[in-house]
Amino acid sequence: MKSKVATMVLAAALFSCQTAEYPAYAKDMINMQESLNEESLADIQKKEDKVFVMSLEKAVEIAMENNMDIKALEVDKKSAQLQREIAERAERKIRDGDKDLSDAREQLHSIESIAGAIPDGVTLGELSQDKRVKQLLEEHPELSGLDKKALEENVIEPAKDSIDSGSMKIDSGVQSINDSIKDKLDISTSAYLSMNSATDVLTTMAQLQDEVTSAGYEVAKKKVALLVRKNYYDAIKAQKMEMLKKVALERAKRQYEIAKASYEEGMRARDDLLLAKIQMNLFEVEFQKSQMERKNAYTELKKVVNTGFENDIRLVEDFQAEPDEVMDLESGIMQGLQKRIEIKKCAAQYVVDKMNYEMVAKGYPENTYQNKEAKAAMEKSAVELEKMQIEVESEIRQSYETFVSARNMISYTKGIEEDAQKALEIAQLRYEEGYGIESAALKSEGLSDFAGTIVEVTSAQERLAKVEETVVHIIFSYNMARDKYLTDIGTY
Repeated sequence: MKSKVATMVLAAALFSCQTAEYPAYAKDMINMQESLNEESLADIQKKEDKVFVMSLEKAVEIAMENNMDIKALEVDKKSAQLQREIAERAERKIRDGDKDLSDAREQLHSIESIAGAIPDGVTLGELSQDKRVKQLLEEHPELSGLDKKALEENVIEPAKDSIDSGSMKIDSGVQSINDSIKDKLDISTSAYLSMNSATDVLTTMAQLQDEVTSAGYEVAKKKVALLVRKNYYDAIKAQKMEMLKKVALERAKRQYEIAKASYEEGMRARDDLLLAKIQMNLFEVEFQKSQMERKNAYTELKKVVNTGFENDIRLVEDFQAEPDEVMDLESGIMQGLQKRIEIKKCAAQYVVDKMNYEMVAKGYPENTYQNKEAKAAMEKSAVELEKMQIEVESEIRQSYETFVSARNMISYTKGIEEDAQKALEIAQLRYEEGYGIESAALKSEGLSDFAGTIVEVTSAQERLAKVEETVVHIIFSYNMARDKYLTDIGTY
């Protein structure tokens, strides 16, 4: 008995301790893209030891296996599961121990009753015809030679001591559970809950913590997945920007060669040559910067996916550029309020505080500090739950508006690159032909006096480059807004 009680008290002590087609580029842009894609996937796979060929989903999959934050959360998840198992086991041991003590008290009471009826100098074996004595000896034949005095000294008194000791240890275990509840709920006043109430509250806390940790683990994985998506999109954007800058540089170089040839033939002033060279050098600077940004974007992706900085990666997906999805805000809000981990954590805390208050209220009236503090904790967690629901809904609504705005912006990008390319071709033709009549574009920029000059050409080049960059930024923003909204409502 002592061993059994000690085991359950120890347990209590332990417990308390899609790809869509990208908008068409001008001819030179398409040619540049084709040149970048000349290496086939099969050729790339031959370099598997050095190159990671990643689709977006493959990048997410690798991150789930390698990301250090996910690995740390896996440990937290296992710890919460262990704490739940310890709590449930401790509850069973304390309840079983209490039942054993109750059974022992009943049996002791029966033996005391029998001992009181034994005449002096008579052993139990001599009274075996008595029904109660016969039943006792069938269970404990070793008692047959004991008389009244020996029964009291060797059985009854030691049993009383063991029962009292076991009862004290169970009370100590329950007190430890009460102290643990007090610490976990951050309560300043001491409220002593009964064994059943205390074990119910603490086990419920452990179960809810396990559920919340498991849910948090899944949500954290989704957040890492969103970060992977963002970094993947960042890398694609940087890759596209590098390509755009390279194409713009090639255009500027061709224009410089034209201006140089015209100058050498005496057809153009030196100013044209100098302006064309300046434009070419500026685009060279932009191209060098874009290379640096692309490398940094790749480094960020490698960091979150954790493939090793020394290994190369090859991205095989593009942005989704056709906004064909229609999201329903109200259903998204409803889903988010059900699935978001922040809501689940606040709801779990409210359940525990409410349960604790109900248990405390059974033993402490409303005018006691114990009752008042438990009630205040319950009311606070109810307010926190409502506050979190408002915050989550606000976040979802803002994500939705960002998504809708980005989706609408894409529709305005259709054809603008082609238009800007045509405007550049016209400016180049006007320059080559010396056609000096102002255009609407020049007039809008205050460059009417430079019609048919190299200034008109460089202006058109800059305008095309800006349009191309704007389209990439808009499509990037749409993809990120879409993924964030889906994450906020708990889909990803």
